[in-house]
This record gives sequence, structure tokens and C-alpha cells, in this order.
Amino acid sequence: MALEAWGIPLDVVQDGVNIVVRASVPGVDPKQISDALENDTLVIKAETRSETGSKDARVPGA
Repeated sequence: MALEAWGIPLDVVQDGVNIVVRASVPGVDPKQISDALENDTLVIKAETRSETGSKDARVPGA
């Protein structure tokens, strides 16, 4: 399975002490998206499937 880098649009807003991140990931079921904090970095992962197989997607720098 090959990793492919995506450039996804993000909205990042600070709301008091919270930071809210909204990501637009068209064509991906929200149940297939995971997020985690790793070494002070937000990591968003999603998996897409096509007729030719599946691919893991990774945001550049993640």
C-alpha cells in the first residue's frame, strides 16, 4: 500500500483557550478519518478506496 501526500484545506480558529481545526476531505467517509496529537503535531489520517485498490493518505509534513 503506497502513501500519498494530500494538500487538504484547513480552517484553524482559536476560541478562547481552544484551537478548533476543521478539515475538508471530500469523498472520504468521516468514519474513516482519524486524528491524533503526536509530538505536539496534529496528525489527520484518512483512507480512500478505489476500484484499483486502496491508498493511505498523509498530509505533507505529517
